Amino acid sequence: LMRVCMGVLLVVDVVVRYGERRVFMSRHGLWPPSAAVRFQEEHALSLFLASDAEWWCTALLWVHAAICASLVVGYRTTAATALAWLSLSSLHARNMLVLNGGDSFLRIALFWCIFLPLGRVWSLDSFLEFIAHGGDAPDPGTRTPEPPSLSPPAAGNSP
Repeated sequence: LMRVCMGVLLVVDVVVRYGERRVFMSRHGLWPPSAAVRFQEEHALSLFLASDAEWWCTALLWVHAAICASLVVGYRTTAATALAWLSLSSLHARNMLVLNGGDSFLRIALFWCIFLPLGRVWSLDSFLEFIAHGGDAPDPGTRTPEPPSLSPPAAGNSP
């Protein structure tokens, strides 16, 4: 559920930013690439600053949207999460003046999601793994064991 919510949030974010791309990301907008490069932090790199052409920004936003859609459906989840984090960080480094605390939180949460097993359930990854095993459940030795139940044993089950 976290993967799906994170992916949907990223897709909504890219749709909103797509509508504002001419104002905030083009050379004729409020924050042209020449100004962004001058005030950019040393450690921040952005693919959006590689060109000041509007088609470049549009193409990168479409690539970012495709990566986020891959995260929603759970296809190559770990790679999609890492690429989503890289593209979101690049997008945020392009224009830091329009960011808020929620953007920073989203970027940090997405970074930590790289290390979580987000593709284990309700994903194309888990479905493809199921198909690869001939429709049988994978070997139980490859799955993590269920945590012990903290509820008391049912009546009649005690020795």
